[in-house]
Amino acid sequence: MSRGVILMYHRIEEPSSDPWQLCVAPERFAAQMAILRQSFVPISLGDLADAVRAGSVPPKSVAVTFDDGYRDNLTVAAPILGATMIPATVFVVSGAVDGPGFWWDELEQLLLDRGGRRPPLALRLHDSQVTWAPTLPPRKVYDEIWSLLCELPPVTREGCLAELRSQLGDTATRPPVMTAREVARLAALPGMRVGAHSVTHSRFTALDVPAIGEEIARSRDTLVTLTGTALDAFSYPFGDRGRFPEHTRDLLAGAGFRMACTTQPGAVHGHSDLLALPRHHAQDWDADTFRDRLETWLAA
Repeated sequence: MSRGVILMYHRIEEPSSDPWQLCVAPERFAAQMAILRQSFVPISLGDLADAVRAGSVPPKSVAVTFDDGYRDNLTVAAPILGATMIPATVFVVSGAVDGPGFWWDELEQLLLDRGGRRPPLALRLHDSQVTWAPTLPPRKVYDEIWSLLCELPPVTREGCLAELRSQLGDTATRPPVMTAREVARLAALPGMRVGAHSVTHSRFTALDVPAIGEEIARSRDTLVTLTGTALDAFSYPFGDRGRFPEHTRDLLAGAGFRMACTTQPGAVHGHSDLLALPRHHAQDWDADTFRDRLETWLAA
């Protein structure tokens, strides 16, 4: 049985820190796309989904996707993709459009990019106070606070970030996300498609059914208005198998989505679940490592 692979990217940038290994340097991304064009079969996510429906995926087929909607997807990645004639789908968090950026990037800068001694930190959550001593390793503090903030509603989460800024006596600049005009520009480029990635990038397991339906429908409606095109692809926020309830699939189908991507690794074949498509996380690899990873994934 022939197999394909969906690649998941986030940012094409070289930040000072990258705790989740979500960034790929522009020159390495260009080298990866050159290898993809030379040695594999680039395919759009929509065409790959059509092949799954037909029961047979083209051998060595690889689809490229991006999550979140960072500006560098338009300004850095899109020109490279255009030059190599590789299609891609960019899953945009609709509520972040025209906004200040994502909370996890600010948390990273506040806790991992700072020099010198960190003061003690405290956050009041669910009627109890959680504290972190100055002697704790920065990455441990970051991971614990990140895990706590993931479970919070957006307004509460932003309040916690404001409290951390005050305690640290510091501010951070979040990497820019696309504006409404930039999303429209991206969608108009040959080979580029926009998909939905929810409104607030909240964990669906922390939401009830009506709230999940709202995240799905509002993100679709906003992005359809911005792009002037129909949307049929969705990417689950925090999208491994344990992070979205089973009824989410029915909500997606009811909203007109034909395919949905997870962050669960795996190959795509003729019997893949179109509403739970696996993806492999592409990292800041050189060209040879990238080729080796793709060959391994396709053979698995």
